Amino acid sequence: SAVVLTRYLEENCGGVLNLKGRRCIEIGSGCGLVGIVAAILGADVLLTDQYHMLKIIKKNIDLNHCSGRPCVASVGELTWGESAAEYDPPFNLVLAADCIFNEEAVVPLITTLTELTDENSEVLMTTEL
Repeated sequence: SAVVLTRYLEENCGGVLNLKGRRCIEIGSGCGLVGIVAAILGADVLLTDQYHMLKIIKKNIDLNHCSGRPCVASVGELTWGESAAEYDPPFNLVLAADCIFNEEAVVPLITTLTELTDENSEVLMTTEL
């Protein structure tokens, strides 16, 4: 579903969805595909995941030349349900693809989404059924 969300971003950027200059966070980034594409399309993106995933995300950011303008992407550790205050929420846009693998993750995910957003934020999530 990361590919589906990425295609949605590509097809709608500049139209219904303007990413230029928007402050964006991807949660459960995995390899970072969605966040990197959002950065390439103009968003200022923070890609987050658990500690053990950060090295691969950073490597993929570097491989895609997204460490400075015009493509801006950074990496941060984020465990759902724990404070995200260090990342200075709210964000304009929250992205998530395939991030729910078990029922126990739902409440911490909702807690984190609530902290990362306000009434002006948008959340785009995809999952495979």
